[in-house]
Amino acid sequence: LIQFTNCPLPKTKSGEAKFTNMLQTFVLDRHSVPSAIYSGLTYLKQHQQALSSSSLDQLELHIQKFMMARVGLRFLTEHHILCSPDIHVPAFRKQQGYILQDYEKDQDPCFLGAISNTV
Repeated sequence: LIQFTNCPLPKTKSGEAKFTNMLQTFVLDRHSVPSAIYSGLTYLKQHQQALSSSSLDQLELHIQKFMMARVGLRFLTEHHILCSPDIHVPAFRKQQGYILQDYEKDQDPCFLGAISNTV
């Protein structure tokens, strides 16, 4: 969050490249947010007696909203990164743990391949 708030709004091509690179570090970081969620849920589990049933329902609702927002923001962030002319898409996908699989071009000359998760 500090990185994001310290990054000025892009107004030039070089500013756009810096902003996109900053976003790319967020997308490639697969550990900080899940680790923070795990820590919070572990703490909650240890102190569960203090929470009522309605409090747990509220917590579950907020966690679901958070996760849905996270998916949406990740989608928009990846879209922004992949639209950048400075990003080499196959290299970016490989950094994310994906590989592009080529299929026979005679099946469909417009088909460029499929993305599969290797993680």
